[in-house]
Amino acid sequence: MKKEMLPGLVFLVVVGIILVGVSQVSLTGRAVSTTQQIQIVPLSYNEHGDVVEILNSSEMLNDMPRKGVISLRFFSLVSGAAVWHEDFLIGRKGVLQKGEPDIFLTLSSKYISEFKGGNLCELIRRARNNGELGYHSEKSKWALLWKYSGMLKHRGCFGF
Repeated sequence: MKKEMLPGLVFLVVVGIILVGVSQVSLTGRAVSTTQQIQIVPLSYNEHGDVVEILNSSEMLNDMPRKGVISLRFFSLVSGAAVWHEDFLIGRKGVLQKGEPDIFLTLSSKYISEFKGGNLCELIRRARNNGELGYHSEKSKWALLWKYSGMLKHRGCFGF
C-alpha cells in the first residue's frame, strides 16, 4: 500500500467507527417510514422545474457512485399532518427516470422556493439543523460508507 493512501484509509476507518457508534441514530434523529401507504400531491410546474434545475447542476452529484441512487421526497405540514409530494431519484448525472434508491431523504417543501439559484449543500444543512430533513436506508452504514466514500468531502452537508 502506498504511503499517500494511508491517511485516506485511516479517515475512512475513523468515520466507520463513528458511524457504528451512532448506528441507532439517523442523520436528523427523525425516522422515515417507507412502508406506509401515502397519497402523493404533485408539486407545481415551477416548483418541479426549480428542483430539477438545482439537482441537475449540483457539483455534489459528480462525486456520487456510478450506480448510486438517492430518493428525495418533499413534504408539507398542513394542520399538523404531513402531506407528501413527489419524489426525485438522484444519480451521478442528475435527476433519473428510474432506479432503486440506496438512501431515502425527506425534505420540507418550504425549501423549494430557495432552490432556484441556491446552494444545495447549504439548503440541506439548514434543513438538517431545523429538523426538517429525514433519512432512511435499508443498507448498512458500512455498505453506504463504502459505496458513497467519494462523497466524504460533502459530509458537512449531512452532519458527519
